[in-house]
Amino acid sequence: MNRFISYEIKQKVLKRDNFTCQKCGFRDPEGKELEIHHKNMRVNGGNEETENLITLCSICHHYSPDD
Repeated sequence: MNRFISYEIKQKVLKRDNFTCQKCGFRDPEGKELEIHHKNMRVNGGNEETENLITLCSICHHYSPDD
């Protein structure tokens, strides 16, 4: 299984989500502080399809207790 999300997929997700964290609303037009998160994690059978991915800021991605 591929452990990395391709650049092309990341860009599609960022554009779809308007370069905005879908949890806290932080917007970063350059995308430097944004990360792509799996809704359904890989260990649970999740994939790299855009429907399973969401944009989160680095803070929400790494420090959110209710992912």
